[in-house]
Amino acid sequence: MRILVMLAMGVVLTAVEADAVTLNHEVADRDLFVARVLQSPAVQAAHERRLAAQAAAPAAGRLAEPMLGGGYARKSTTGNAWPIYSLSLEQALPRWGERDAQRAQAAADIGESEAELLVAAGDAAAEIAAMLADLTAARAKAVLAEKELARAEVLQQALTARLAVGAASIADTLDLQTRRAALAVERDTWQRQVVDAEQEIHSVLALPADAGLPPFSAPDRQSVRLERVPGMFAAAARQRSAE
Repeated sequence: MRILVMLAMGVVLTAVEADAVTLNHEVADRDLFVARVLQSPAVQAAHERRLAAQAAAPAAGRLAEPMLGGGYARKSTTGNAWPIYSLSLEQALPRWGERDAQRAQAAADIGESEAELLVAAGDAAAEIAAMLADLTAARAKAVLAEKELARAEVLQQALTARLAVGAASIADTLDLQTRRAALAVERDTWQRQVVDAEQEIHSVLALPADAGLPPFSAPDRQSVRLERVPGMFAAAARQRSAE
């Protein structure tokens, strides 16, 4: 499931425009899970690196700034002296093909940053989906333990009544009390795990403590296109950079 979520997030992000990573309310309302993933610190950091690569690209291949220099000296001969002024302009010229290579490298850097964004979103989505699945399971087990404990409470009342009329033994009562104590510990353990899981998800997503968590989301296998997964984009971007 983790790999499937990573692949599906690549499909989602390839349809998102560059500015859409800074989410609006319409996107958040449509898919809270994707919204939370795209707002996570890891994805936002990758987005900033992408913006930095895009901002640096226009300067690639430009000639260096020319350097203007000046000088002053005095020349003296027998009985004569006069000033000498100099003015120079220097322009560094790149080697043949260097400017084209710089432009190609800048374009490759943009491609790599976009691929890194896809990978970061896929990793974040997979991690958060797994954590939400664990949280859902912990909640269900906590509820089940609470129900079992409530049943044990009812049995305890019935056993107390039977013990009063001699229809039950003290051993039965002690066994049930032990069972109730074990169920209480189990319930408390799962409840603590629920709280810990919620806090961990809030931490990963950098959400305030009172913010709602996204629901668990798993993609439809039919929606995953292998030729558009983040790993494929990253490999192609690295190849362009190497070339």
